[in-house]
Amino acid sequence: MARKNLRQHTALKTKLRLTFIATMTAITGLVVLLIVVFNMTQKEEGKASTAMSFKQATTIQDTSGVLRGSINQKVIGVMVEASGKGTPVKVNSLTFSATGTSLPINQNIENARLWYTGNDPEFSIQQTVGTTIQTITDKPFVFSANQTLLPGKNFFWLTFDVLADAAATPGIVDAACKEIRIGAISYLPTVGDPMGKRYRIKSSNLGHRKRW
Repeated sequence: MARKNLRQHTALKTKLRLTFIATMTAITGLVVLLIVVFNMTQKEEGKASTAMSFKQATTIQDTSGVLRGSINQKVIGVMVEASGKGTPVKVNSLTFSATGTSLPINQNIENARLWYTGNDPEFSIQQTVGTTIQTITDKPFVFSANQTLLPGKNFFWLTFDVLADAAATPGIVDAACKEIRIGAISYLPTVGDPMGKRYRIKSSNLGHRKRW
């Protein structure tokens, strides 16, 4: 009888030991699984936190005078700021109007062009965006951009050619940014029509077109 009890006791201890081992193995496996899931989540969150996205946009007004018959005259700049350094985003299009320009608009300006200078806040005519819009009226006009943004502040510049017989003393050239489209989302600049003294067209005796 004592031997039988001893065998039963030994068997019970063995069963408990096996149960304990199985339980600890399951717990260890669960802990490992949770660690793996946690690390994967952290990586995904890390990627999401650094993915580039639209932050803000505003416009820049130039108040310099402009000569009749001059080309590629900067009217306004558009600063588009992107946050993050992950997968870049693209500006699909920018919409403008020649609001504030002396009427009739098409008898004062022509050939709207859009330029991009990346992170450089200085205007230059080295990289165009979209195609030239030859006839400007009182209707909004759109540049198809497809321009990849750099991290931080990106600068776009709208220019017009001023007709040689444009209005003068005074004549005004002006513009406003109406929309910035990034992907399927439309954004508005915090200031779309910047305040300040707009371009006054001055008479010129020069026989050629002049760029400032």
